[in-house]
Amino acid sequence: MSKRIRRHQAMLEFSFVYSSLSAIDEVQHTELLVCTYWQDIRPMTGLAGLIDWRLNGEVSRLLRAGFAVGETTEALLVPGRPRAPFEKIIFVGAGERPAFNEQRYRATLADVMRVLEKLKASTVTLELPGRADTRIEPENAIAVALELAGESKAHAHWYVVDTPEAGQRMATEVEQRRKFQRRIL
Repeated sequence: MSKRIRRHQAMLEFSFVYSSLSAIDEVQHTELLVCTYWQDIRPMTGLAGLIDWRLNGEVSRLLRAGFAVGETTEALLVPGRPRAPFEKIIFVGAGERPAFNEQRYRATLADVMRVLEKLKASTVTLELPGRADTRIEPENAIAVALELAGESKAHAHWYVVDTPEAGQRMATEVEQRRKFQRRIL
């Protein structure tokens, strides 16, 4: 007699937040903010640029001083408060923009996840690497995030910062994957 075993796979939960300082300010209950920045693009773009502006250019000053450069595997932790609603902000290097592809996206997102696990941060606000510059499509970006998070209990809820259209596309991709997973189980 064969017994069917049903596994419960914990899935990373997502909420989508519009890419503006006022929308980001409204996010509640996140432990930290994560953004990526390019090694070869100054001033910083996307969420990194918005947050640097909010911090009065403090991160740009660190970059000009050579404290950080944006290389892959580089992570810069800075305090967020009182200028930002987050206790900690992490800037993760994504390397040079022209070299960014799906393989680099996977590696950079894996770096982000390792940093989050080391900090024991399970509920975070972040912009997925390369999304501000549309270097990776929304559906692919969220699919890889789900794949890399797997069954890890270290990642509970991400507030993903992006455009409303991209957020909708990602939400649709997440729902389709969950329906597929429920059919398999």
